[in-house]
Amino acid sequence: MIVDSDRMVDATVGSVSEIGVLLRKYRVRAGLTQEELANRSGVSVRAISDMERGVARSPQRRTIDSLAGPLSLRSDEIAQLHKSARRSRAATPSGEPVTPRRIFDSPVVAQLPPDLHDLTGREQEIEQLRRCVETQVTGNRTGRVVVLSGAPGTGKTSLAIRAAHDLADHFPDGQMFLKLRGMSEEATSAADVLHLVLRSLGIDISSIPVELEHLAGLCRSLLAERAVLIVLDDAADEGQVRPLLVGGPRSLTLVTSRHVLAGLEGAGRLSLDVLAHHQAVALVGTIIGTDRVEAEAGVADELVELCGRLPLAIRIAANRLASRPAWPLSHLVSQLRGRSKRLRALTAGDLDIRSVFDLSYRQLRPITAAVFRRVALIPGSDFSVTTARVLLDARREDDIDLLLDELVDASLVQLAPAQGRYQLHDLLCEFAKDLLAEKEEPETVREVEKHLDHWLMEMATAAGRFFQPCADMETPPVATSCFDDALSARKWLEAEAGAWSGAIRRLAARGDHRRIVDLADAMCWYPEFGGTADLWYEVFDQAMHSAILLGSKKEEAARRN
Repeated sequence: MIVDSDRMVDATVGSVSEIGVLLRKYRVRAGLTQEELANRSGVSVRAISDMERGVARSPQRRTIDSLAGPLSLRSDEIAQLHKSARRSRAATPSGEPVTPRRIFDSPVVAQLPPDLHDLTGREQEIEQLRRCVETQVTGNRTGRVVVLSGAPGTGKTSLAIRAAHDLADHFPDGQMFLKLRGMSEEATSAADVLHLVLRSLGIDISSIPVELEHLAGLCRSLLAERAVLIVLDDAADEGQVRPLLVGGPRSLTLVTSRHVLAGLEGAGRLSLDVLAHHQAVALVGTIIGTDRVEAEAGVADELVELCGRLPLAIRIAANRLASRPAWPLSHLVSQLRGRSKRLRALTAGDLDIRSVFDLSYRQLRPITAAVFRRVALIPGSDFSVTTARVLLDARREDDIDLLLDELVDASLVQLAPAQGRYQLHDLLCEFAKDLLAEKEEPETVREVEKHLDHWLMEMATAAGRFFQPCADMETPPVATSCFDDALSARKWLEAEAGAWSGAIRRLAARGDHRRIVDLADAMCWYPEFGGTADLWYEVFDQAMHSAILLGSKKEEAARRN
């Protein structure tokens, strides 16, 4: 069952109740639409509509009280609404259970979206989900809810649909696919989703309650003994998901979200990463044909790496090639090589990688968004909390730590393999750099980058001095906030090698040669302890060129030796 808030259908049943007449009268008097009243009261549009049409005749006291303020009701008018609701409740004989009225026998719900025939490279994840189901069948209830999370474009929805088709036989009572639209500006409310679930189960609209907890309770009672697979696609947060966990012990709920939903208790978790290289190439071959891939094998390898092995980016690139059979793969690769044009090139019809990223970015708080944009300025493949702190000149490192955790939860930043470090996917890094150019003044960006480079050079120079022989020590080493002895200095230099070596290149481009020469002087003895030949060739070669540009024959000679 696909639930789409844009396709809701209202139905008028029976005569309008007394409370419905009153509510409509007061709303019209207040000059409010149902949507405006919903926004001001916190009561859903669906609930207000159901009350006015006589579908819901006995709302709870707190519902009426929530409406009273926006409608500017007098105390006697509020009392009249409460009295009408009590009369409706009294119409049901005391002690007689209320049985939901059906408009047809409950069907087996089996309306999953079509499976992607070319889904490639997720066999391991599907097997993990299958093991979860098999554990469940034996009576273990710990895997009843599984969250599929991952960065934008990792293929969470595609995997959930494939898994639902593959596992359908384990759930003979139905498979539901519910679109929560968590990344849109107006996410589907839990009440609206449950309302349509009940309609799909054959419940007459006049028997469907208004309040969220009653909707959830009725769904639970109807699904308690059924073996149902429920897919909750594109969840915004835990609050949206919790009321929708209505499946019984024989059911499985798969939740897809860009957020990790760490607050969901007892949920199994599966985090999707990019594809392995061979899987990424195989996906291209599945879409455009293996003959084209084999004819340009080396180019295909470069293509998937330029796409960061991100499934959606690969699919977009392959779809462009499939729609242009005369194009060699090298033509598209030449477009993708230009970093400034890469995101624009990854567009095919209504598939656009940048708009997919933008959905997640728009959910961030302003300060978190600023961190996301600015970490793209850090050279190297990963970065530390301390380095990220320099970008905002935050007073407390803990502040940045929490902001980075928000970005990890939103799947916009990843935890790096090294403990305590973070990394950006290549395409997300390009997206962040684009945002820097759009959202911040060029002079501000230049100053932030310059401040970062100066700090990196200051730290690297200070670290290098810990390795000078005592006899040659002109400038003694000084402890910093990052290290206080040779061992910790060495660890910092190794961990931050990509950052401080990248800063050298940017300083050279800006003509800041004095700092480069000073670094090389401090680093003179460190190559005996760490680093690679390529790194030291780059550092000292650049220092020699900087010495030449400074006109220092002595420092030029030192570098040539």
